[in-house]
Amino acid sequence: MALMSLQFRGLREMERRIGNLAVQHPRVAQRALVSEAEIEMTEMKKRTPVDVGTLQDSGRVEPIPPLGIKWVFGGAAKDYAIAVHENLGAFHTTGQAKYVESVVLEFIPHAADRVGRRWAAELGLR
Repeated sequence: MALMSLQFRGLREMERRIGNLAVQHPRVAQRALVSEAEIEMTEMKKRTPVDVGTLQDSGRVEPIPPLGIKWVFGGAAKDYAIAVHENLGAFHTTGQAKYVESVVLEFIPHAADRVGRRWAAELGLR
């Protein structure tokens, strides 16, 4: 079984190496990133304040090829989504303000490892 090992010394080096792998396996890379982003979207929805559920139901992950994603809430009600997200003084019986930001900040330290592991698994390297 082939093993894949990457060691990063800095952000530029990491971007370069990930970029090289993405060029070799762009669809697998994008699929791995979207899969991990969907896990985070599930957590964002759990933290989204709920009145009738419209805002919570509007959350989705949009792939941005070749290797990117966008987390989206609100749709036609994007102004409402922003207001709910930013209002730290509002009381919510379900959910919280900063429902996207809090999840993203928790994800960032683990993102490269999680996406990399999924990527390697999809390539049969783990």
